Amino acid sequence: YTGLDTNRVTVTAAAGQPVAQDFALTNRQLSGDDETVMLDAFVVQATEQAADAVAINEQRFSANIKNVVSADAFGDVTEGNPGEFLKYLPGVSVDYVAADVRSISVRGFGSAFTSVNVDGNRMASAASSGASRSFELEQVSMNNVARLEVVKVPLPSMPADSLGGSVNLVSKNAFERDNAEFKYRIYTSISDENLSFGKSPGPGVETSRKIRPGYDFSYTNPLSDTFGLIFNGLHSDQFNEQHRSRSAWQTSGGAVASPSNPYMRTYTVQDGPKETQRESLGLNLDWKLTDHSVLSFGYQWNDYQSFFGNRNYNINAGSNATDFSATHTNGRAKAGEVTAGMSHRHKFGTTNHGSLDYKFYGDDLEVNVGGYYSYATNEYDDVERGAFSGVNTRARSLTVSHNNIDGTNPPDMTIKDANGADFDWTDLNNYKIRNVRSSRSDSWDEFTGLHVDVTKSFDKFSLKMGLNSREQERDLVRRTDDYDYFGPDGKAESDDDWAAPFADTIYAGQDPHFGLPAPTYVDPGKVYQHFLEHPEYFKEQTANWSDRVKNDYNVTEKVEAGYIQGDVDLAEGRLKLIGGVRYEKTSLDGIGYLYTPDAIYNSSGALISDDRLTQERLKWHRRGQSTSNSYDGIYPSAHMVYNINDNLMLRMAYAKTIGRPDFSNILPGTEIDDDETPAAGEPGGKITVRNPDLKPYQSDNFDVSLDYYFEPAGVLSVGVFHKQVSDFFGG
Repeated sequence: YTGLDTNRVTVTAAAGQPVAQDFALTNRQLSGDDETVMLDAFVVQATEQAADAVAINEQRFSANIKNVVSADAFGDVTEGNPGEFLKYLPGVSVDYVAADVRSISVRGFGSAFTSVNVDGNRMASAASSGASRSFELEQVSMNNVARLEVVKVPLPSMPADSLGGSVNLVSKNAFERDNAEFKYRIYTSISDENLSFGKSPGPGVETSRKIRPGYDFSYTNPLSDTFGLIFNGLHSDQFNEQHRSRSAWQTSGGAVASPSNPYMRTYTVQDGPKETQRESLGLNLDWKLTDHSVLSFGYQWNDYQSFFGNRNYNINAGSNATDFSATHTNGRAKAGEVTAGMSHRHKFGTTNHGSLDYKFYGDDLEVNVGGYYSYATNEYDDVERGAFSGVNTRARSLTVSHNNIDGTNPPDMTIKDANGADFDWTDLNNYKIRNVRSSRSDSWDEFTGLHVDVTKSFDKFSLKMGLNSREQERDLVRRTDDYDYFGPDGKAESDDDWAAPFADTIYAGQDPHFGLPAPTYVDPGKVYQHFLEHPEYFKEQTANWSDRVKNDYNVTEKVEAGYIQGDVDLAEGRLKLIGGVRYEKTSLDGIGYLYTPDAIYNSSGALISDDRLTQERLKWHRRGQSTSNSYDGIYPSAHMVYNINDNLMLRMAYAKTIGRPDFSNILPGTEIDDDETPAAGEPGGKITVRNPDLKPYQSDNFDVSLDYYFEPAGVLSVGVFHKQVSDFFGG
């Protein structure tokens, strides 16, 4: 158009999201009266960008400080665990259990203070049948995820329980592709320890193949301009060899041991093979109802199963060693022992997560209404599969020496029996059964939520308001049964209690690594069969009942929130200010155990029973008391985004957040540790009472970051933060 400057602008639009772009028109040759400028028809062309560029763009144009990474950014992870991606992001650390990432934490806070969401909705996690708020990544799959977001400072529209930060898993969207697409992979992972396609011993007391195939697929189809779907699936099956060894040092005891002068007491070698199976299906549907409204449905199912086959030997020089140095320990005569133990754990669980959202996009009004449901289970079993989870054996009255200790290799171990003869620690014929364990649990976690968000846009200002509610219920039943073994003669660790008849003949001769000889292990299935045939040989420990009662609870927590949030563009769009306030009310109802020590006496004050196990059952009551608690608070936040130039961006933010205590700290319960033979000067036992009225941590968070964005993709970021945490509590 004659007389007008040319203005070229690149506009980036996320899938399904409107973008407004203002143009300043300058007329150099016309003056005086205002002129109406008519534009010819123009065409918007969609360009499929690389996934990592889309993720970086999401981070670049976000209103708050967060890191965004594409699911494709770090290549393939055959096991499909999102933690293997999240660990590369700044400020994120992960916790491993064996070869799997189980939980994550942000900025050094515990994993219980890091929430995990799917498309902004809280996802359920049964937390390995524990009383923790930690989200465990085992039961969620990367195959359903397009991008991962780590939010460092929340907006008023986000939940306040973000003490360290929060994670959001963004689902794949059908309209991120122009045409139908089917992507698939078939893969396997192979260890150089298991190069055969045939079967070999382990991980349990059976043989199995160690080279196992896996696959995943993703089918995307924008069926029309108004409807699209994406369907994902994954199957992962992996075997991991795990060899560990460690040294334990004694810092007290005797006349000379101290923290500055310790001695190496125990050397442990462990063989712990593990297998992990993961299944996942995901479905997302997007339906454009009108030119200004979209209805979206998402669902994913995840199934997780694993088996740990831990087997270990512990060579213990005993207490009060007097002849030792940094390189050797000569234990006292007949004060040492060697224990051989195992822990076989079957873990499995599923997660179902679904959401439904309606979004309306008007010229100056946006409305988002939606709800979600998330349900996760976790179970451990053992005797259901015909085996104990643990069997402990022991050889006593040994004289143990650790020599040539260098902190890297196993020590040279010399072991003598009570008669001074050489003792072979690898031979199960030298060990007696001490005790056995069955450990089972069954728990579930459930979230339901609703939200309404409304955004009204003005010239350079927008106002957003919303209400949301979520409710969580956690139910846990965990049972541990310990039995001491007395054998046919009714005596503990007698000559009738040898472990050799219960040897694992399949997992035999396996290399424990570290240059050590191959030991023999116990078969927990054979010991359990012995238990079924002769239950009179096993005596139940009195602590079993109280342990079951203390790990049996139900809790329901409801969080209701409302917020108001505004943002304004200044300095010709280079400066953006966002601020607002959030109100949250938390209500909790819990059921825990009840302890009544006087219940062992009748009305006359006499003992009802002299049997210790009966007394435990009388004193400890399953789900015997309940509690209710509520608290609320106001949580403001403010954010500034300043574009220094087209590539350099400065961000500053403040937010008030909270960290709710773990359920184990706030459910009702009393624990009595009655030490009948206290040490000199000690009170003799303790009483631990949980505090149901415990309030959350409070934190004032201050953040500054400077980001440089490269073309066409890439970012270099530096940031500092300060958190001022108050209302500490200890457990």
